[in-house]
Amino acid sequence: MKSKNFAIKTGQVLFVTINLAGLLLFADFLYKVFAPQPLNVDRSIALLSLMLALLLAVYGAKFCLINPRTHFSREYFIAKRFYFLGNVVLLGVIVASWHTLPWFSKKNHNKGEELYAQIKVNQALPFFIKSHHQDRNNTDAILALARIYSEDRLNDDLAKMYYERGVENKNDAYKVLNNMALWHIKNGKYDDAITRLMKAQDNLTNQVVQNDDDLAVHMGIIEKNMAWAYWKKNEPDVARRALSKAEIFLSQSGKISEYPEYYCLKSLILPVQEGRDYAFQCNKEYANWKESDLTSLDRELLQETKERYE
Repeated sequence: MKSKNFAIKTGQVLFVTINLAGLLLFADFLYKVFAPQPLNVDRSIALLSLMLALLLAVYGAKFCLINPRTHFSREYFIAKRFYFLGNVVLLGVIVASWHTLPWFSKKNHNKGEELYAQIKVNQALPFFIKSHHQDRNNTDAILALARIYSEDRLNDDLAKMYYERGVENKNDAYKVLNNMALWHIKNGKYDDAITRLMKAQDNLTNQVVQNDDDLAVHMGIIEKNMAWAYWKKNEPDVARRALSKAEIFLSQSGKISEYPEYYCLKSLILPVQEGRDYAFQCNKEYANWKESDLTSLDRELLQETKERYE
């Protein structure tokens, strides 16, 4: 009888521990969704808190166990059924809530982009931070944060941190490496930019892209940025070859007009008489962009094109 009572008590201690751990996970979910600003809590502190919570659960269970003399009463078996059902419901809520975090992350990212388009950087930043906090694999949130710290806050250390964090997501590493290359071009580190673009090409060829048009677009963007880096590095022949590849890929996708920097680069690489039409197309396409879409690198390229053809 003693061994049976011990087994029952042990099972109850285990259930209480699982309950508390589940509630902690659910509380973390609620915090990520409703907290106005996420906190960067050290992992060791979080682990210590979890261990303390489990210890308290075991200690508290010692005083909350059902009296062994009631183990075989009708009330006990009814309570046991409700207890089991409650655990199943709790587990379902926890699993469902964690699966909704990417949805909340996307929603906060979209709100951040909406504010950023209105040049409301300070209001947009918390939404991007929260979006990243809710889903660390949300590449769009990572790129938005890197863009803000690179373009608006001029904090290259934080920009680098987010770029490096984005590269860890192997599925979208080529997108991050591509944007990171532009950041290096902006800072005059052309060899680093070329290295990142080569890695982006390798990563892209190892990915399963939805269709050929998507693959062509991404390859075209990488080649276009490769041409940009070589042009800034004062290697026009290599830049011309890369831009020719970009033209093939982007024309194949039918989206070449969405990248006015291609026309600007073409107008700068070609002789003046041949490049004039491309300069006109560059100004025309950039005129359709919102002010918030223009980076400092875009403005610099646009200015170089205007100065050459004035």
